[in-house]
Amino acid sequence: MIRASYQLPTELWPHQATGIRGVIDAAGTDQRRLVLTAPCGAGKTRIMTELIEWGLSRGMASVLYTSRRLLFKQTARVLS
Repeated sequence: MIRASYQLPTELWPHQATGIRGVIDAAGTDQRRLVLTAPCGAGKTRIMTELIEWGLSRGMASVLYTSRRLLFKQTARVLS
């Protein structure tokens, strides 16, 4: 199901908005794999949820991997 077009939220921190825009711009190229990194406390979970929302608005599927059980639980709480 394709949702209405995605709008970047205005309450994002500047570096979050820049990262999201960068991924969205790169997704429009022939790149097959994209990686966005950020330091602790940068709001990576918020960035991930916004990118998932953007993908859903375009009818895309999303896969989210974490390397730690703690991160999985934290991210699952945010997504639910």
